[in-house]
Amino acid sequence: MKSDRLFPRLALVAVLGLFLPVLHAQEAMSAMSAEDASESADAEVPPSVLARYDRNRDGKLDEAERARWQADLAARRERYRAEREAMLERFDTNRDGRLSAEEHAAAKLEMQRERLDRDGQRMRERAERQRAEREKAEREAAAKVAAAKAGTTQPAETAASEESDGEDMMMR
Repeated sequence: MKSDRLFPRLALVAVLGLFLPVLHAQEAMSAMSAEDASESADAEVPPSVLARYDRNRDGKLDEAERARWQADLAARRERYRAEREAMLERFDTNRDGRLSAEEHAAAKLEMQRERLDRDGQRMRERAERQRAEREKAEREAAAKVAAAKAGTTQPAETAASEESDGEDMMMR
């Protein structure tokens, strides 16, 4: 009979033993002041976030800075969600809301092909720009040479002999 009463008591002690630390932690957290909470929140901010969002460079995020950070995070999450939905819409052929191994492989191949097409297009555009720049430089160089030739005067004897040679050839 004593064992019948002992088991519920042991169970109660075990349950209390499991939940007392949790209750104690909750009490400790609620006892923290708002200042302590903000200091611990700033301690959790990665240095890269501080470098980007801490406008006044005081080493912690004030309310406006933290709000900007949170807004950027929310926007990033929304972009990711939209991209994921677009991927599912495009590649989830059986419409189960997940990409199977086959669907994932097909998506990966298609995205690689698209990336290669984009890279090829960029390379063609770059080559076209370089060709146009090279042709422009060649035209400018030819114009300078032509201007230099036009600007020089030939001696009278050479000019006269060239004209007579030309007339002799025409008469033959």
